[in-house]
Amino acid sequence: MSLASNYPSYVKCLSANQRETLREEKSFLFIRTKNPVELVKVDKGVIPETPNQSMCDFLIYDKHQKVSNFIELKGEDVKKACDQIYGTVEYFENHSVLKQAVTNMELLKGYIVSPHCNVPDIDNTHRKKVYRKLYAKSRSKLANAFDHLVFVRCVPKIVGNATPREENGELKVCNDFPLIL
Repeated sequence: MSLASNYPSYVKCLSANQRETLREEKSFLFIRTKNPVELVKVDKGVIPETPNQSMCDFLIYDKHQKVSNFIELKGEDVKKACDQIYGTVEYFENHSVLKQAVTNMELLKGYIVSPHCNVPDIDNTHRKKVYRKLYAKSRSKLANAFDHLVFVRCVPKIVGNATPREENGELKVCNDFPLIL
């Protein structure tokens, strides 16, 4: 079943190798798809604006490969971003239509994106709660449970060897080298 058929105004179908720029207030993310996916607007989209409901900004849902990528575009508050991804997964678990994106999935990953965020301390309880949830819900376990939650710095240009690279626990991407999902 497709999320697009249930939420046509909040879901955009992207084809393989399609590029897209996700934007929310102070943050942005350049992506390119590996496979056909559904780009789902979560905040004020498939999850209505509700008091006390934490939710991330986007979901990239690959129903054929059974992969869900939860994306929070953040200015600065990384703890809140962790809570928003966690809250979204919990909401989806308890929703009759949305639970397909978190149930019996091969892989669930979270991405916290900021143009200038610092990676939180490895012992941060907010971070642990999220990666444990994503790890537990994934049938395919990544080698390191921490890899289920990725911190992304989206910059205008990568200087140096001009490729996306991980530095100090964060992945740097730019328009020329987008995040591939």
